Amino acid sequence: MTTGHRQAGGDVPLPIYLEIDAAMRAGDMRGAVTLARQALGQGLRHPVLFHLRAQSFEAQGLFEQAVADLDAALAMRPGDPNLLVELGRCLVAANDFQRAGEVSRAAIAAAPHSAAAHYNLAARRNSSVSSKPRGRPMRKPSSSTLR
Repeated sequence: MTTGHRQAGGDVPLPIYLEIDAAMRAGDMRGAVTLARQALGQGLRHPVLFHLRAQSFEAQGLFEQAVADLDAALAMRPGDPNLLVELGRCLVAANDFQRAGEVSRAAIAAAPHSAAAHYNLAARRNSSVSSKPRGRPMRKPSSSTLR
């Protein structure tokens, strides 16, 4: 079998790779995602396939599924800064702030000048802070304080 996209984690047969590549170049991300889903459904495993499906899950707000696919892609391509950045973003959206911080720091280590990695770390900090109660809760003023 002739393979098209060969990297750690497996091969994507050339015809499928060429179809996905053509769809992406034409700006047809929906078509590329559909092809990636079909390939995964046929048992093919490759980081690009998982990454495409994760992007689709993220766009639908299905962050836990996106995280699972990004974890699968990273298992095949450890330390990939693009995957780490996207995983960090999905973890923030899924409110997994501790892991988002760990992943964002790994993304920064892999790509120190990545604005997106730094943004994810800041977003994680801001989100985890804003989700915690601050100080005493506000009380309704009593009728005696309104006079």
